[in-house]
Amino acid sequence: MSKKIYKYKVLNNDMISPYQNFKFELGKKYHCHNFDDSDKKCSKGFYAVDVEGLHSCFREGKNKVFRCKVGGRRKEFDIYKNRYEYITILEE
Repeated sequence: MSKKIYKYKVLNNDMISPYQNFKFELGKKYHCHNFDDSDKKCSKGFYAVDVEGLHSCFREGKNKVFRCKVGGRRKEFDIYKNRYEYITILEE
């Protein structure tokens, strides 16, 4: 059984990701079928960070922060950029 990993994701107020224009729903598990585990910093996968990395993309009044569960294959670069194969948005 894999370890549960919890991170945070910034979404626009309408639950759309600010960079990929992808609409999320609370509680739905998403899978990136073409996940990229290369060293390319902007590629296929779902991005989420620890609380320390939130300030790089959060804009008060324009978006919200959500707690999420991530898993599967992953590519973690630094506190500002982490890519995962699976993501579930849990709560605001």
